[in-house]
Amino acid sequence: MNQTHIYKHIKSYLSLTLVLVLCTTGTIFAKQVTPKKWFHESSEFTPDSRVNYGALANGMRFAWMANPEPKDRCYARLHVAVGSLNEEEHEQGLAHYLEHLVFHGGKNFPNNTLISRFQENGMAFGEDLNAYTSFDETVYQVNLPSCTKDTLKMALDFFQDTASGLTFNDDDVNRERPIIDAEDSTGDTPDSRIRMKKYDHLLDGTRYPKRAHVIGTKSIRDKFTAKTARHFYKKWYRPENMTLVLVGDLQDENPEKQIADAFSSFKGLSENPAVTPAMGTPTLDRLLYVIAQKTTSNVAVGLNFINKDRKKSFTIKSARKNINLSLALQMLNRRLTRALQTNDVPFVNVGAYQFYFMDERLGGISMSAQPLLH
Repeated sequence: MNQTHIYKHIKSYLSLTLVLVLCTTGTIFAKQVTPKKWFHESSEFTPDSRVNYGALANGMRFAWMANPEPKDRCYARLHVAVGSLNEEEHEQGLAHYLEHLVFHGGKNFPNNTLISRFQENGMAFGEDLNAYTSFDETVYQVNLPSCTKDTLKMALDFFQDTASGLTFNDDDVNRERPIIDAEDSTGDTPDSRIRMKKYDHLLDGTRYPKRAHVIGTKSIRDKFTAKTARHFYKKWYRPENMTLVLVGDLQDENPEKQIADAFSSFKGLSENPAVTPAMGTPTLDRLLYVIAQKTTSNVAVGLNFINKDRKKSFTIKSARKNINLSLALQMLNRRLTRALQTNDVPFVNVGAYQFYFMDERLGGISMSAQPLLH
């Protein structure tokens, strides 16, 4: 929900060098819709045998793992493969707006009773009940104080509403408007504005620059109505775009029947699956650029690179390459940090980095110095 958290999530998500993959030992229900493949199905790595995965006939996937620590706790996530990149021009910011509207509740939690019901069961909004939206995903999070069938049902009821049971009205849409405006204002910093302008240059020719500000723009958000939100919801919140993940102290209980009971009847609200828009290809025709930001106190200079070398499969060779590069960058940054502790360098901050931004590998080195005074 917090814009700063979103960018932290993007950075960590794109720079992972150790990946938890899910095993293939769970039950696959009769396939009427072909589910999306799991990550490990195109990987050379052996998946963790403790994790069970499966899919419902409607194409919705699930994965679960019994883990006794911490005792009694359960952690549930509903991953929706929809984010700002799925938005049309007149919908910029709508994926994030919809994330907010989910917490007004639906058929299982009518009349804005969702948060109070969870609080009555010892869970805090923001800490145990939360969500975030990124470029290509929206993730709903529930941390349960226990793994009983009743508490798990509460989480599944919430996810059931999120998936197909939302009831939209203009009062809820209008109620969220100042909250999202305030969130937008808080995240509007010199660093964020510079980051957006970097995307304009590095990823020119793709869909990303206009969707990099996940929260959208106020002039477009002001036009959102319940009808707008409902249209986006029906278009993208479909079973084949969703994955349920459950980890916790299940005490030898298999949760698959509860998951199936909650979601087997879930069907897409629109007739046909929506087609994900084309992302485009970076033009890389502006290799030298200057970003002027008067409200920042330092002068920054950077050298960036972008390589479209990310493969669809995760191989041992690519993992070794990424680990070696990560270690090299860590060693370089340690040396640069030591240099900062002397008085012989002309900069006040410096660092090298690399990360994956969707299908692109970006990296470089940047440094900043105090501006010259005239």
